[in-house]
Amino acid sequence: MTREWDASTYDALPLPHEQWGAGVLDRLDLPGDGTGSRVLDAGCGTGRDAAALTQRRPGAELVLLDGSVQMLERARERLGDGATYVHADLTRPLPPQVGTVDAVMSVAAFHWVGDHRALFAHLATVLRPSGRLVAECGGAGNLAAMDTALAAGREAFDLGADPGEWCFADAGRTRADLEAAGLLVDDVRLRPHPVRLDEPGLLRRYLATVVLGGYAAGLGDRFDAFVDTVARAMPEPVVDYVRLELEARAPAVPAS
Repeated sequence: MTREWDASTYDALPLPHEQWGAGVLDRLDLPGDGTGSRVLDAGCGTGRDAAALTQRRPGAELVLLDGSVQMLERARERLGDGATYVHADLTRPLPPQVGTVDAVMSVAAFHWVGDHRALFAHLATVLRPSGRLVAECGGAGNLAAMDTALAAGREAFDLGADPGEWCFADAGRTRADLEAAGLLVDDVRLRPHPVRLDEPGLLRRYLATVVLGGYAAGLGDRFDAFVDTVARAMPEPVVDYVRLELEARAPAVPAS
């Protein structure tokens, strides 16, 4: 599943995603300055994490993939022509221009993919022997309190049941899905990371862009009122994130 994003507004927000991205890069473990390493950023967003990787490993070759044209355009503005940009849907087999890579990184993207078993299978096909997959996304329990406020907003605007567009998997299911893709699992864990946004204007912008942006097209000129309704229904100005962090690798010798 893909959706468009307001990339400029997204990039201007003080996002916890930067901390999450730094954690992924800490665990990515590329050799030296990265020369000779080809890295796929799966769900690259505006290219923040890829840009941070170039600071740490300036010799790495980057492939940036996202389902949002606006996000890819912002990433290209940030990184220029020194990377490969791919507009693609992670629910489908990856297009040929991705090629093969030594590592896959991903920050705050995999929970947008409903079928993680298919997702990991697609990523496994582009990993070279011993290639690493290091990622984080929303996990089991993510946005549980936020869902209560969202339900109040949906009821007020007669939107019916939540379509369930997110997939917040637990550690056991994730391990099984990785292994089903033929990957060797090094670690899978859940980590709470609540984010408090006390300034009302910042909370509203954050909800409208990051959490509720998928409702904008359907609600049209009612979207602003919808965001305000959800914000008022929150018991406190806290977005209750729970992060699913994972590290896995392809076998040293491909399966025959």
